Amino acid sequence: CIRHGEYKEHRAEIYKLVHEVVRNGASVILDDCFHLRSMWRPYRNLARLYNYRFCRIILDVPVSECIARNASRPSSVDEDVILRMSRDFERCEDDNEGLLILRDCLI
Repeated sequence: CIRHGEYKEHRAEIYKLVHEVVRNGASVILDDCFHLRSMWRPYRNLARLYNYRFCRIILDVPVSECIARNASRPSSVDEDVILRMSRDFERCEDDNEGLLILRDCLI
């Protein structure tokens, strides 16, 4: 389990682990914000390499709801992190292979 804030340090390690698992024929679900194209594109390319289907699911949650949920978590992040991610989020709807957007998602 990678703790909040350690992702950057472990990005290459995570990718190598996912690559190994996929190469051995297993399916993988990655639970991550992947708010930048550069974060999810390597996994899409890996899926193509092994003829896997690739799907991105965007839960379109209002920023105010994200902030409220974050405040109720035991290990919350600073509000400015959520605001920055929201501002920088690359939806990449032009690169829509396997794209599913759930709008007004309050789940």
